[in-house]
Amino acid sequence: LEHAAALAWPGAEHEWRDGWLLRFGHGSTRRANSAVPLGLSTGSDIGSLVDWYSSRGVTPLIAAPDRLFRVPAGVQTDGENIVMTGDLNEASGDVSIAAEPGVEWLRLYQREVPVDVLTAVVDGEVAFGELGGAAVGRAAVTAAPDGTHWVGLSAGPVTEQARRRGLARGLCSALLAWGGQHGRTRAYVQVLA
Repeated sequence: LEHAAALAWPGAEHEWRDGWLLRFGHGSTRRANSAVPLGLSTGSDIGSLVDWYSSRGVTPLIAAPDRLFRVPAGVQTDGENIVMTGDLNEASGDVSIAAEPGVEWLRLYQREVPVDVLTAVVDGEVAFGELGGAAVGRAAVTAAPDGTHWVGLSAGPVTEQARRRGLARGLCSALLAWGGQHGRTRAYVQVLA
């Protein structure tokens, strides 16, 4: 899961180094601008990781999935995420889905994330859903090394005046159905705690 999720947010630039996936997304999001320890023999020398991020003008961040990497006591942490998973179900709805975020999608998203970061994915596909001029979301389909196929949801704000109407549920259902149509059998979402 962590491998598939990292490939779903690889930044505009990424590199594998000693079991780490280094991701750079112009400094616009934590996920797209952090190193993830995904190799079984991840090296302990992080100096080269620090240099890689420093050369790009951003603070080096490590995404530390607790199932893969324990943060040593006393190390500062921030941006804790909760990961939820599930199986895909059939869904339908009046959701517009496109391969790239359009002008309306970007307006509703209300974050300054470059399009090349939003559309980046490694060995997979990405889709952008919009519902009712009030809700948007991003889905990325990738595979884990064990062959499990995943669809990950992210970037899902609903405008304040349209909340509590089921738009997010409908949008997520449609994006999950899109993932199922692309051969994915499992789903996940990562959200800030």
